[in-house]
Formats: sequence, C-alpha cells, structure tokens
Amino acid sequence: MTKRFSALAIVLLVGCSDDKGSKSADGSASLTDGAAGTSDAGTAGDGPAKDGGTSDAAATDAAATDAAATGVGDAPVGDVGAAAVLAPPAAGAGVQVTMASVLDPGLETERCAFYRAPAEGLNIVREEIKYSPGSHHAVLWMTSYTEIPVMDKNGTAVNTSKVFDCGKGVFGVWDVTGLVAVHQVADGPATVNGLPEGVALKVPGNALLLINTHYLNASANTLNAQLTINLHTIKTADVKTEAGILFLYNPMIRVPAHGTATARMQCPAATDINVLNAQSHMHARGVDYVANRVTKDGKADLLFAGKDWSEVSARTLAPPMVVKAGEVFDFKCSYNNVTNKDTKDQVVTQGFTTKDEMCVFWGLYYPRDKKTEYCSFTQDFSGVAFGGNWVGDGDNTHDGTATAVCLGAAAMAGTRAGIYGCVVDACPKISVDVSAAARCLTTHGISTGQCIAECTGADKSGCDACTATQCTPLIKGLVGKACQ
Repeated sequence: MTKRFSALAIVLLVGCSDDKGSKSADGSASLTDGAAGTSDAGTAGDGPAKDGGTSDAAATDAAATDAAATGVGDAPVGDVGAAAVLAPPAAGAGVQVTMASVLDPGLETERCAFYRAPAEGLNIVREEIKYSPGSHHAVLWMTSYTEIPVMDKNGTAVNTSKVFDCGKGVFGVWDVTGLVAVHQVADGPATVNGLPEGVALKVPGNALLLINTHYLNASANTLNAQLTINLHTIKTADVKTEAGILFLYNPMIRVPAHGTATARMQCPAATDINVLNAQSHMHARGVDYVANRVTKDGKADLLFAGKDWSEVSARTLAPPMVVKAGEVFDFKCSYNNVTNKDTKDQVVTQGFTTKDEMCVFWGLYYPRDKKTEYCSFTQDFSGVAFGGNWVGDGDNTHDGTATAVCLGAAAMAGTRAGIYGCVVDACPKISVDVSAAARCLTTHGISTGQCIAECTGADKSGCDACTATQCTPLIKGLVGKACQ
C-alpha cells in the first residue's frame, strides 16, 4: 500500500476536528467524596506515564495541579445558573465529579479532564448527570494510566493538570479502556440506573478516569459549560456481579455529497448477558436508527428505535433483555446529506465533530464481558469495534467482484474513506466476506492473528508487506461472490 492506515482498531477514530474560536481550555475540575468536601485529581508530572512522559512545557504547568484540582480556573463569564447543579451523594455513599470551562461564541470542541478514583475504588449502582445545554454528550471513561499523563499517545505535550481541549476526540489520543458513564440529555435520566441488588459497575482503587464533553456553542454569547456527575456506590462486600456499558461502534460510514446512506453493523455476544437499557448515538445527518437483538434462528427483537441525533434518552428494557452467546446486536443508522448546510457539498465519514458522523449503540448490561462490550476481536479494548460484521445496502451490481476491485483500489490509495465506501456499497448477501477483507485491511492483518510484530513495534518497515500477504487472499476470495 502506498499509504499506511493507523494501527489496529484506532484506524476507526482518527477523524480530526479543527477547533474554531480563541478560547483555550482553561477551567476548573474537582472530585468530591460525598458530602465530605475532599478532592483528589491526581498529580501531573509525577513520573513517566504510559505512552508518554514528561516535557518542559508539561513540567512548567505541573505546579498548577493543586489549584486546578480544587476548582481554580477561568472565572465564569456572566451568570452560571443552576442548570448543572446537583447535591452530592451522602458521605461514604459515593462521589461527585464536576468540570467547568468557558466557551467562546461559535466554538465547537471537546473538553477533557483527568480524575483519580478513591483508593478503595468505586462500586457504582446509580448515577446522576447534569450539564449545561450545548453539549452533545458527556462521557466518563476508564483509562489504563497509573499517573496522569503529560503527553498524549502521539507524543504531544498537553497540560492535563486542568481542563484541556481534546478536540481530536479520545480514541487514538488517550488510552481509554471502557465507559463508566455516558449521557446525551442535559437534564435527563442517567444510563447507569436500575441495576439489580448486588450488581455494580466497578472502578478499581486509584484508577484514573477521563471526563469527555462535546460542546457546540452555536449562540452569540459566551457559554459557561458546567458538568456534574454523581456516582452512587455500595460496599465491595455487597457486590456479587459486575456490570458494564456496551460500546458498539461502527466505523464503516460514508455518506455522499447531496446523498443518503446507511451504516449497519452486527456485533455478536460472546456470552449470555442481560441488557437493562439501550440508546443510539449519531450526528447531524442522522435521521433514523434501529437496533435489534437477533436470535440464532433469525428472530429480531427491538432494543431501540428513534429518529433524533441529539438529546437522546435511553430506552429502559423491563424486564432486562437476555442476549445469549452467539446472538447478535444488529444496529443501523440512516443518514441524509442532501440539505445539511454544513456538509451537503462534501462526502461525510465517521469522526468526532458535528460535521462528521457516528453510529453507536450504548447500553447498560451485566454480567460484564469485555469482548462483547467492545465488539472486539480480542478479549479487551485493543480490538474495539472490529469484532463484528458490517452489512452494506448496495444493489446486485455491487457483488463480490465489484467489491474486490473497490477494496483493492482503496487499499492501494491508502484511503480509509475508500474502504468505508466499499463496505457500505456492497450488497447485503456478501457482508461476511466483505467484512473479513475490510477488517484485515483496517487492522493491518492483525485481526487474522498475524502482523502484530510488523505493524505495532518500533520498526514498521515490514507492515505493508505483511498486510498484503494476509489480506490479498481475502480480497481475491470475494471474486465471483453473487448477490442473489
């Protein structure tokens, strides 16, 4: 290939956003232990961090850690109001996490901050989340860091001692390993709610969490962005079963200029689980969404359906829907780019800003199984989003031979958008074979169990050759596959 795709699963989420506006990510952040009033946001610059290290710029900022952790930052401009205010959990019964920053008029960006969990860990049974209107989502991520990093995964120094801009998103930039909280409604019910007795979402002691908000200040006024999350907990001795939040992400999205498209993915359950709620996540061209559980005999049972791309509330499943091992989460997003004023003249692919698209299924479930949770081809987050199949909606002219030619050309050109287009344009009947080839290309052959040393080590000179060796037979195998 003439250009190399990003390594492993991170290829799906390298969409970049150009932050507009002049305001930097100054702000304040705190983590409160119930009503006790203590805070601990960790310490920046204490030593080497995973996939990063110290730098002169970051070391200079490290002295601000204590002040930022106790809420010192940009003073609010104008009236903050009480939109994002919550009373904290009772002492010993949970923690409250807050984040505040100021956004200039017309600014779209994502904001992040690191928080360290208490030494005893958290066993979360219920959450409350409120944030200022103007945010598309608020997410609390688990990370693999043991110390707050001062560089991102690309080696860029970042002042992480306070609220910072993360406008290029989270994946491919920071080491996240799962969801702790997710919310799409400024003042609505939280995703983590209604767990049975003895079931909790677990956060290890001293774990570093990352808050991520996506803001679009479309107004002509400065926005005081406020976020408050209450994590209500129980004692470790009372936990019998661990819960998780499903994060099923479809990277294969391509919407033509002045056109429409769909993105459909099927993620298998690796073990029996119980799903308590479900919700969609799309961006501005999203006009329809449906997610089903599909049994082994082909029966489809509705998990979620909706037409909104913003202010989406989770659908409660009562009783919880049992999804057995081998059954499939089948979710489909439909897009219309005919009249969108921002993007109608351009091709839209997956990415982080409102000018890009997403197709995600979220849902609270138990017992936890990471392979199912991430739709991973591995047992952990390293294979996230590439453990399922993608189903195109093309007609019979987009058969195996045509798709093989398309994938070959996209691989030689080194364009992710080209591969996305080949997948969504393929006819549905050949989806399994198309998915195998596309998965191989976008993971550099790693999904086949090969090319790990060649494509993830310091010396990647052999990556292209290994990828070609593993993926060429899968592409050639499409030749002659019929759509009927």
